[in-house]
Amino acid sequence: MCYFLTHEEGDKPRFEKLIKCNIWDAPDNMQRLLSEIEKGNFIFNLDIDYFFTRCGSTEIQMFSDDYLEYLLSPISAEYKKGNISVITISLSPECSGEWEKAITTCDKVCKIMDIPFNVEMI
Repeated sequence: MCYFLTHEEGDKPRFEKLIKCNIWDAPDNMQRLLSEIEKGNFIFNLDIDYFFTRCGSTEIQMFSDDYLEYLLSPISAEYKKGNISVITISLSPECSGEWEKAITTCDKVCKIMDIPFNVEMI
């Protein structure tokens, strides 16, 4: 099973059971979606570019820091309980505007999720 939050760009994942969630509904639906996962057998993959959009020739952060906190806090809680086995984070600087924006956003995400992160780690 795959839960998929997306801007509908790029290749679609190849899963028989694919559940999509609208980006605007994601924060309110996250806790329900997480309650349906197979505990301890779930990988959470986060692409930092999910939080960006292109305006003209530049990428800007699309969602507020409050949105990030509201969306990611339930994920962090499930990870701390051991219900999520692995969290991967893809920086995608080419879709986030630049390395600095990707790293800054990743730092915010990791602080919310209480995951250690510093630039020397990558």
